[in-house]
Amino acid sequence: MHDIVRGFKDILTTPGMDFDFENPPFDPVEFSKTLGEVMFAFGGVGISACQIGVPYRIFAIRAVPLMVFFNPKIVDYSGKVSPLIEGCLSFPGVNFPVKRHDRIRIRYQEPNGEMQLKTFEDYSAHIIQHEFDHTNGILFFDRANRFHRDRAIKNWSLLKKRNGW
Repeated sequence: MHDIVRGFKDILTTPGMDFDFENPPFDPVEFSKTLGEVMFAFGGVGISACQIGVPYRIFAIRAVPLMVFFNPKIVDYSGKVSPLIEGCLSFPGVNFPVKRHDRIRIRYQEPNGEMQLKTFEDYSAHIIQHEFDHTNGILFFDRANRFHRDRAIKNWSLLKKRNGW
């Protein structure tokens, strides 16, 4: 385990639990609003429930209207694989290229429990793959090549030290 996740490792690197709509642990519609508010407040384009301490397979992406994915499963990866610069609300100020598929097909439930199957491309597909990784306990550092990962870890350590985190 990288030092970068020390203090975050339990919640960020543990796969989330499925959300049970038959016996919900909390109101999924209200939680969706909260998740969106936190994402917008921090200027994110996506956020996973684990990033706010909630251990369920839930994430949101910036869209109009807000899109919230419960119990997501990517059922198809296609298109070419290309790099985009990624950041993460859990590691502010750390950015590096991550290669991801340009097109995905994802099955998920909406906050009302309704099942959906949708295809996303390009930037949206990259964001969804990043957030989907969070639901599986995978960090974007795990997707970086060694050079970018090592440089990002060094930069994160410097930022933490400089800002007293």
